[in-house]
Amino acid sequence: MYCHECGTKNDKDDDFCSECGTKLEKEDLKKPMSSKTKIIIITCISLIVIFAGLFLTGKYLTGPKRIAKDYIDALVSNNVDKLYNYLNIEGDKTFISKSIFKQILSEENKTEKIKNIDIKDVEYSDDKTEATVNFTYTVEGKDKEYNDDLTLVKSDDKKFIIFDDWKVKDFDSSNMILKDYEIRVNKDSKITFLGIDVKDKYKDKEKSTTTEDVYIIPQVFMSESDMSIKLSNGLEVKTKVYPTNYSKTYKFSFNKNLLTEEQNKLIEDEAKNTVNTIYNGIVDNKSDEDLKLTIDDFKDVYSEIKDDLDDKTLTKFDVTDISLYSASIDSENNLKIKLRIKYDYTIKYKSFDEEKTNESDSSDYITFIYKVDNGEFSIKSIDDLDLYFSKYF
Repeated sequence: MYCHECGTKNDKDDDFCSECGTKLEKEDLKKPMSSKTKIIIITCISLIVIFAGLFLTGKYLTGPKRIAKDYIDALVSNNVDKLYNYLNIEGDKTFISKSIFKQILSEENKTEKIKNIDIKDVEYSDDKTEATVNFTYTVEGKDKEYNDDLTLVKSDDKKFIIFDDWKVKDFDSSNMILKDYEIRVNKDSKITFLGIDVKDKYKDKEKSTTTEDVYIIPQVFMSESDMSIKLSNGLEVKTKVYPTNYSKTYKFSFNKNLLTEEQNKLIEDEAKNTVNTIYNGIVDNKSDEDLKLTIDDFKDVYSEIKDDLDDKTLTKFDVTDISLYSASIDSENNLKIKLRIKYDYTIKYKSFDEEKTNESDSSDYITFIYKVDNGEFSIKSIDDLDLYFSKYF
């Protein structure tokens, strides 16, 4: 190394010139960086910046605030596609399809129009498995600002391998879908659930008996659902069911509320006309053949009514009111109807050789057995037809 002042040669380790004492300027022995090295360093720094940006973006998009905002927006806008995807449904979707989900939402989501949703703070549980997102909103037509919370839970899965997967706590398949819903109906009945025919593949042959068929529907929404049951005799009844975790089985039991207004009126009118025909036949002293009623054992029934009158003579009879009291289906798929009737009557009778007349009214119950053929009703038999006629009141 040479001194730049006097030109004396010095050792490379010397800091000062051995001749003049001037501080030596050492040469930079480092080699200049190559272009290839510079490119590699720049590329690495760029990748780090990109990955950091992607990570922060991914963390935001999968975080509780964003999940909550997306869910609330979907709920308010009734976005069926997004909401249905939140359920993560697997397995048989026949009775939990997107179209059925849309139908349920349209019936249940009849709320006021929500606006100005603003996501606020997030509070985590101690174990970090739950996040409560606070938000505010307004309702169209109202000045007040409302405050509410939405709870999310962290699933065991990950999104994009590294991000937490947050789900809305009260909006998942376990809270909205019931598995293995059981329906028990009369033998050889046909079921339509939410407008979809329940096929034989859902029939549980082990649980079914000689009088009852049992169907197991794999998955149904826990929501009020329309169901139609067509019995083997052709009688079709419509009802509503509400599957829940506390009501996992529906057992068909016929009652008067399952009859339509039209069927109810038909039954009452036919019963009223039949009772009037029978008792006015007695008033007019007609035979059972004259009445031409195709009712089982009618000859014996008509004779018993006459005998029950004993020493009374019926001179006037009229049913003033009739109403359906109860209804059921017997073992032969006949319709058993109990009716309450009110009637006016006039009788004549003798009291100590004196002929007397009593005009009065009364009420009683009569049971009609209707044969049902392809949905059409016809009276098969009548029980408790012998009405009471008092002499004294």
